[in-house]
Amino acid sequence: MASPLSLRRAVTTDGVQATAVVAWTGVLFILAVAALQLAWAFERLPYHVPIGANEGWNAIHAARAMLGAELYPPADAFMFDNYPPLSFYIVGALGLLTGDNIIAGRMASLAATFVIGLNIAVVVRHLGGTRLYGILAGCLWLGIVSKSYLLYVGVNDPQLLGFAVMTAGLAIFTVAPSRTGILALASLVMVASGFIKHNALAIPLACTVWLAWQDRRALLRWLGFSLLFLALGFAACALSYGAAFFEQLLMPRTYSLHNVVSLLGWLQGFIIPLALWIAFVVTTKPDAAFRLVSLLVLFGGVVFVATRIGEGVNINCLFDWIIAVCIAAGVLLSRLDQSRLSARFGVATTAALIVGALCLRLVLLPSSDLMRYLTDPRQHEALRAGDAAFRADVAVMARLPGPALCDELALCYWSGHAADASYDQFNAGQAFLTGARSQAELTRRIEAGDFPLIAAYPQSLLVAPARAAGLRERPAAIVGFIFWADGN
Repeated sequence: MASPLSLRRAVTTDGVQATAVVAWTGVLFILAVAALQLAWAFERLPYHVPIGANEGWNAIHAARAMLGAELYPPADAFMFDNYPPLSFYIVGALGLLTGDNIIAGRMASLAATFVIGLNIAVVVRHLGGTRLYGILAGCLWLGIVSKSYLLYVGVNDPQLLGFAVMTAGLAIFTVAPSRTGILALASLVMVASGFIKHNALAIPLACTVWLAWQDRRALLRWLGFSLLFLALGFAACALSYGAAFFEQLLMPRTYSLHNVVSLLGWLQGFIIPLALWIAFVVTTKPDAAFRLVSLLVLFGGVVFVATRIGEGVNINCLFDWIIAVCIAAGVLLSRLDQSRLSARFGVATTAALIVGALCLRLVLLPSSDLMRYLTDPRQHEALRAGDAAFRADVAVMARLPGPALCDELALCYWSGHAADASYDQFNAGQAFLTGARSQAELTRRIEAGDFPLIAAYPQSLLVAPARAAGLRERPAAIVGFIFWADGN
């Protein structure tokens, strides 16, 4: 049934639906390319080799959530938690089933990647797109992220899990965005997403502005529900974690416009659907669905700039934008018969050219991960060797008592020091730069013997005070050095 706000539009039978062969060809091609790209993510999943610094950090907090331990440290701690809590309970519960929070988080991330693709397909359909081009849009998401953004796919990080829930909220919202029940449910789901990861902002912003444009009465209900659910969520966090939750969530960090400029090259991964939507905007008469997609694309760019300016934010700040342009591609292809884009070559030919360009982009300049995976057997050997080396370091750490300081928190987690891990390298560095913590105090406590177990990289600020404290040391395969108190 069509939305009361007429988000759906009829698609002419002799126009876009006649391009089914083009759509299916694109779907099958993109799925084949994505399968090759994702093969590496599946292969590395069970290995004890950390994929980025966040994996151990998230695993430790998930373990603490399951233990009922302190999730948000006090103001004088050198361990930090500036994420909302929900992902820790989800991954921690999965970890109880798998026996390993890092592996559980990787599995959740891979599953979330596919759920996002499914939700994109549903949203395109709700916005009046054809079923086939909705499927193609969802597959395009898989193709783009697996080719250019594999750093977050199949990794123990809540970013994609949060987007899976957020896009589910958008799929609900686009069913009938003036119905009270739909607004309430969509708001609840989107707020829940924010308590998984709090930087997926483009979708709720776009929905809010769109309602202000289309239906002021619905906007008031939407804002009321959203404020209610946010208040309940924050109240629950305040009761559960106290003031430390807000102090940690608002922990200061450094900012630089250079961070934005340095990531502009990554836009090439989705520049074709972005450019096509801009061309579509100037050649098509706008309607409700058109405006919502345009707002999603616009706020995707705004959120990229607003979040990337902060230190420590990576390519995950582009995911709002990628999701938006994939939705845009599905809607655009479904409505070519209503746009002047197809005036010269006709709908079928224009659709074939667009789908061809989207597919070609996925195989031009193949990713280094894919090429190594396909052509270099040493990639697989290196993964196995890294796993063996990491397990050796873990075995050493597991025999020694904490509290522990680990530059690589996966080492602390896998060695059984989740409960007493006391140092977050990145956030501590930011706290030192902003004056929220004192590096001198950390040095004093290490030299005083407060931390009898330290795993440090060679250039780490932990090395000098560990040696000054007279800790014994041995080389480590992954981090560089393991230090421990004499007699342990």
